[in-house]
Amino acid sequence: MYWAGLELAAIGAVADNLKDFEWAIAAYDVGVSQIQRNGTLPLETARRRRALHPHLYALAPLVLLAEFGEANHIDLYAHANGFVHRLVNLSVAGLQVPASFPEASGVEQEIPKKIGAGQISWAPPYLRRFPNPALARVVHASPELSV
Repeated sequence: MYWAGLELAAIGAVADNLKDFEWAIAAYDVGVSQIQRNGTLPLETARRRRALHPHLYALAPLVLLAEFGEANHIDLYAHANGFVHRLVNLSVAGLQVPASFPEASGVEQEIPKKIGAGQISWAPPYLRRFPNPALARVVHASPELSV
């Protein structure tokens, strides 16, 4: 749903279609309302050993939707008490210290040997708005990304 929301945000913005853009915001709200206090998403956590991957995957459309909101004077980052930041922080911690994510998922995580754009393409726009030294270190270690 988050990816569909991102597509409709782009279409709505370019076509000046408020209905599509509002649907995109509603999709964002569905996503961020599912984020738990510890930063996890329940359906993604159910993936057990691979829970970190879908958390990172969900962040891409959520962050980009929030950026569409910012460009249109809507602070989506603040929706749902700003819990999207909890999701970011949990995911970054999982990338840096894989042993930190089992607490959230209940099992040791499969972590890619190389972190690249496929996992953190959402990071550069997020970092421009919210400096985060831990996330910046992950991004700088990936030659595919720049801030």
